[in-house]
Amino acid sequence: MTQKVLVPAQLSSDGKAYLKGHGLEVIEVPRANQENILKYGQDVDGMILFVDPIGEDVISQMPNLKIIARHGVGYDSVDLDASAKHGVWVTNTPNANAATVAETTIAEILDVSKNLTKDSLEMRNGNFGYPLAHLGFDLEGKTLGILGYGKIGQLVAKKARSLGMRILIHNRTPRESSYGQFVDLETLETV
Repeated sequence: MTQKVLVPAQLSSDGKAYLKGHGLEVIEVPRANQENILKYGQDVDGMILFVDPIGEDVISQMPNLKIIARHGVGYDSVDLDASAKHGVWVTNTPNANAATVAETTIAEILDVSKNLTKDSLEMRNGNFGYPLAHLGFDLEGKTLGILGYGKIGQLVAKKARSLGMRILIHNRTPRESSYGQFVDLETLETV
């Protein structure tokens, strides 16, 4: 009997191919919310979830479920007590998207500082003078506050430091960093 795994349709094609290549039947849903899980995947053996919450009311109705894999870090959206009660393993992928999230964060910072999106749209519409009247600002010498210094926070600090930014960091557990200075939350909030 082929095992089934429910995945969000947005899961990368490589991820879906990997699962299929290992003999699993992949059940794609437009969104892995409670309604779609019960409608399309009540008999699955495993699920890959993004951020939609899942709890007792769903897990208790899935007799074949053996594992819930969170695509990303953390377990906040999964009821761990309900999972344990029903013998369902819960995992995550702590480094799967750290580089992408950090790079996207830096891209957004660059977009805001240089007014890139609006400038580009205006120039595409023929308003070539718009960027000259709406200049951005340099990031060098600016201060960036980072709340949380896990893998993503560390990568953002490293990348932002290479832009000449001053990095202030708050984390529940301070640790060493060659990219920034640890400060208390109050200090970070006033930056």
